[in-house]
Amino acid sequence: MSRKRPSPDTPIRRKDGWSCRIRWTDSRTRKVRTLTLYGSTKRKALAAAQDRLDYELEQMQRADAGRASLGVIPTCGAVFEKAVHGWLPNCGSERHQRDIQRMWRTYWAPLVGNLAVDQVQVGHVGQVLARARRLGRASSTCNRILSAGSVILEFAKSLGYMTTNPAQAKGLRTTEVVRDKDVLTADEVTQLIQALPRRWKPLIALMAYTGLRLGEARAIQGADVDLDAGLLTVRRSNDADETKSKRDRRLPIIAPLRAVLEAVPLRRDEPVSRHGYPYKILATASDAAGISKHVHPHLLRHSFGTILVGHGVALNVVQQLMGHTNITTTRRYLHNAVAASDVEAAFRPGVTHRDGEGDTDG
Repeated sequence: MSRKRPSPDTPIRRKDGWSCRIRWTDSRTRKVRTLTLYGSTKRKALAAAQDRLDYELEQMQRADAGRASLGVIPTCGAVFEKAVHGWLPNCGSERHQRDIQRMWRTYWAPLVGNLAVDQVQVGHVGQVLARARRLGRASSTCNRILSAGSVILEFAKSLGYMTTNPAQAKGLRTTEVVRDKDVLTADEVTQLIQALPRRWKPLIALMAYTGLRLGEARAIQGADVDLDAGLLTVRRSNDADETKSKRDRRLPIIAPLRAVLEAVPLRRDEPVSRHGYPYKILATASDAAGISKHVHPHLLRHSFGTILVGHGVALNVVQQLMGHTNITTTRRYLHNAVAASDVEAAFRPGVTHRDGEGDTDG
């Protein structure tokens, strides 16, 4: 008796369009996989879901056939070329796909390109990252290199050529420390906001005074802003129906942000700001404000975290405000400048300590 072919679920109406979920059973792991597709109309959401389901089922059938006739294991280079045509088109935006290809060809191919894919171990991944660091690549770039390799090796895993993805082993991803010279001070944030054109102020102020990611700030609607309670609710990102951490969070609206938001009309189901990518306007405004640093959207988020930690806000509170899943990510704001100021304050002449303070174990 033949198994019934799976089909998409009934599309669901959402505030900003339609969503449709697909489910299928992986023939190798026997686990049920789920995926949600989105569209501006019910018909588009259903079509996107059907196309993706057909693709996943076709890939699974090819993997089954490949496992049944595994003879010669292909090289990593051959798997990459195959992934470019059958896997990468489903891995995010075209810009992200180009980034994966560039990272693989530059850093992975020279070391593992001619190696049989089932022979790739964690040690090879470490060699790729070590070479990138010797070339002076930043921690953030090394993480992108790691992600690019992980995508290609995951494709090889889906075809049955390997049982585990060595690029997903623990301890490979690094956290970059954010230094004072890389971020804006509180005064520079104020100067930057003042130098902006009026139409750009809501978006930039949201990021600067709440630490929102660019996608989260663009997705804030009038219904998310409660000026009476002084609270902002973060529910989604611009390109997803949820935040990166997959949890809503509520943030305080401080006085400078309140002043900006009160000056614009807040409509319940419309974005607070309709402007998209502020890279050029940030460069122009920073020049006008006399700020010599390279100001970009994510720098505002780093500046928010650094300013909070520098003023003694508890690390777990900063984690909650910024929506970090892992507190290790938040710890990068604990850089040397903050520690030095704390020590200097402790040894300042005239500072006294209460009896027993400092007598704890360790």
